[in-house]
Amino acid sequence: MPAAAATAARRCRIASWSSSTLIAPIGIATPRPATAPARAGVNSSLMEARVRGPPGDRAAITGPSCENRGMDRLDREILGILQQDARISYRDLGVRVGLSANAAADRVRRMRRDGVIRGFTVVVDPAADTRGGLVVFIDLTLRQDTTNDEFERQVAHLPGITEVVHVTGEYDYLVRARASDPAALDALLRRLKRDAGVAQSSTRIALRAATRPARP
Repeated sequence: MPAAAATAARRCRIASWSSSTLIAPIGIATPRPATAPARAGVNSSLMEARVRGPPGDRAAITGPSCENRGMDRLDREILGILQQDARISYRDLGVRVGLSANAAADRVRRMRRDGVIRGFTVVVDPAADTRGGLVVFIDLTLRQDTTNDEFERQVAHLPGITEVVHVTGEYDYLVRARASDPAALDALLRRLKRDAGVAQSSTRIALRAATRPARP
């Protein structure tokens, strides 16, 4: 190739490369890629995390779980009324606590199902009891090697016992029982000490009921 032609071709390539490359004039700063949006995104994520809180906080804010099923104020009011008059109708019970008869009945059935209400009974004046015999209250102290569970399990099988209450004070338990005569009472006391782990007892005999349950 002649020298003149080679020189012309080289100038054409240089012109073509220069036209495709952007060269900023001297003294004019070229803009840098903006980084603010990326940093703003990080900040907004951090702010969102602070508002939401760590995982698990939302459950604590929404309130107690469904497993927390203790009795409420209405349940306690219903129990107090039933302890005074267990024969009250559901309609009258609902009126007393501000519920419908069906709602009151549902609460009573639930407390019976959960074991809160263990049963219903009749309180009889000892002097009016046609069966005769003795009604006694026995204070009991357990032996040191007898646990409460063992005592309660054994005493449940003894005849004549109508109520067992774990109490505070000098004695461990208060037992209400019925005996046909002094000999039957003596046999019951012996069985309490032999079979139920009782160390000491103090027995009182009921003469009559000084007060009567309030009538509805």
